[in-house]
Amino acid sequence: SSELNNTFAPQRYGRTQSVGIKNSENTQSRIAVPLIVTPSPKLFVKSSPKSNRSLIINAIQYSIFPGAVSSEQRIKVQESLARSDAKHFLILFRDQKCQYRGLYTWDTTSDHVHKIHGVGPKVCKGEMLALMF
Repeated sequence: SSELNNTFAPQRYGRTQSVGIKNSENTQSRIAVPLIVTPSPKLFVKSSPKSNRSLIINAIQYSIFPGAVSSEQRIKVQESLARSDAKHFLILFRDQKCQYRGLYTWDTTSDHVHKIHGVGPKVCKGEMLALMF
């Protein structure tokens, strides 16, 4: 039974554990010892660019074409969005009243925008866009 009392029982601490060490003058100094071992380096994985697809889907469904009145137009735009395998999308509006003009994919390498649905121009360049948010 005395053997069980001398065994080490691990305790749960935060990220670092403060350990007291007595030195020769009977004073105790404290040092921080990290409990979490740093992970070993992983094999290189090419980072995939994030997509704004879900944000665009929500905007189309709840802001641009909400309700049953515009469901036919909303379904057409959603089908065009589903057919595209692009990662980045833009929605073109006519003016400050935010009248829908088209749905575009954004090519990050050439910095051009290509239309996939709507009545706007087929390709837009950076200088053609007045405001982007």
